[in-house]
Amino acid sequence: MKPQTAIAIVLSVVAIAAVWASTVEQFEPAQPTSSRLVTVTNFPNPQNVAGTVNVGNLPATQQVAGTVVAGNLPTDGDGNVRVSLQNDSGAAFRFVGVTTATFPGNGSRLAMHQACNTEYANSRMAFSDEYIETIDPPTVTTSAWIEVRPQLLLDATHLIDPAGNVVVRAEETTWNCWGWNSLSLAAIGGIVTDKGGIGAALCGGASLPAACAAQVD
Repeated sequence: MKPQTAIAIVLSVVAIAAVWASTVEQFEPAQPTSSRLVTVTNFPNPQNVAGTVNVGNLPATQQVAGTVVAGNLPTDGDGNVRVSLQNDSGAAFRFVGVTTATFPGNGSRLAMHQACNTEYANSRMAFSDEYIETIDPPTVTTSAWIEVRPQLLLDATHLIDPAGNVVVRAEETTWNCWGWNSLSLAAIGGIVTDKGGIGAALCGGASLPAACAAQVD
């Protein structure tokens, strides 16, 4: 055999062995695969939308019949569900304390509103139901004038507010000293006591501080 032929055969064998080795390395399950950077270039570009965008596929309001059970409402320490009443603007208020200034029965609602806002930010004279609905209200040491929000008149001398408080009122009078503008001993105004009770006091009696409620954030 010629040397050139022998060399060619040897080179061929070496080449075949190299190809076989690379094939085994590529497909051998035990061999780790190498990481490669893959660039994807066919995603669409962000689209700018001008003008008004209308969403037309939102579900319509559903009417629910029967009993609706809500199991995740907050409760107080006795396990009762407490729902805060809100004013017409949708903002809830909670009792925050009483003023240091005192007012007679004709001390005016405006003056009491202003005194509350001076001592407690974003507050005004409180309603009786707002005191009842406040969790852990501040302690007070004296009775204070409070607005009674009447919901139901039981008779000529009794009314109920939205929180269920029964307030006694004198016959043919109002429960807020005629708009906090009277010293008549025949008229009464709503009060909250140092024990947290809701009641009434004579408008011509002693001057009292005003109970205040501030808007909840």
